[in-house]
Amino acid sequence: MEDICGDKAYSVVHMKKRLQTYFGSDIIITEVNGKPNIVTFRRTASSILNEFYRRPSSKSPEEEKLSMIETAAKLIKADIMSLKDSKAVYPSSVDINSEQNITFVPDSLQTLLRALFSQNDSSVKVASVGQAIIQASRPRTLIAPLQIALSVQMHHHFGSRFLSDTFLMHHDLIANKRL
Repeated sequence: MEDICGDKAYSVVHMKKRLQTYFGSDIIITEVNGKPNIVTFRRTASSILNEFYRRPSSKSPEEEKLSMIETAAKLIKADIMSLKDSKAVYPSSVDINSEQNITFVPDSLQTLLRALFSQNDSSVKVASVGQAIIQASRPRTLIAPLQIALSVQMHHHFGSRFLSDTFLMHHDLIANKRL
């Protein structure tokens, strides 16, 4: 924009505020360090559902099943992308409790995980696996509370960079250099 307008171009911060003022809660602006901001509309879910219903219906049952799973994954991914959380503020130890860990996971992902886990009291598994999925889906834009808590706890308990880095390769922990 500055190439075209020169000094009269609006700043990124100004444009971001204007977009948020105009669209309100209908817009999500994701900030990634060192990369351009990503602007997404919340109506993404309705467009995903419209795409699902407009697809060809002459598929085999197996293709139908995979198409439904893919649509569900897109809806869950849209919910994950709409999470508002900051990488700049780490959760305090008070914020890392059962209820907060469950509320961090979007309802759509909670529903999927509760259907997958057969136990009646699977809230710890839902929170743990849900936050791992969220962290894997948005690795550089937010920090899931359970992952940072586990990383800090293991770092303090074992003091082993090798152990932390080994878990990091499996996307279970936050990088040791961030601690």
